[in-house]
Amino acid sequence: MTKEDLEVNIYDISSTGHLARAVWIRDNFLLSSPLHLRMQFGIYIALELRNAIERLLFEYLVLINGDSFSRAC
Repeated sequence: MTKEDLEVNIYDISSTGHLARAVWIRDNFLLSSPLHLRMQFGIYIALELRNAIERLLFEYLVLINGDSFSRAC
């Protein structure tokens, strides 16, 4: 994912969007930052991964239960 791709998809709430942002943060900041910034970026990566898992589970539930589940949420 390039910087331009991130700017276009920064508000993508799909599970793949969250995962792509976590990988982008890891590739661009985590490996080249001082130690005190690595911890902050690690928190953002963990948040994006958690959001990716939650969104994936939600998409799975919508797929299994149909459109009635998505209207209830």
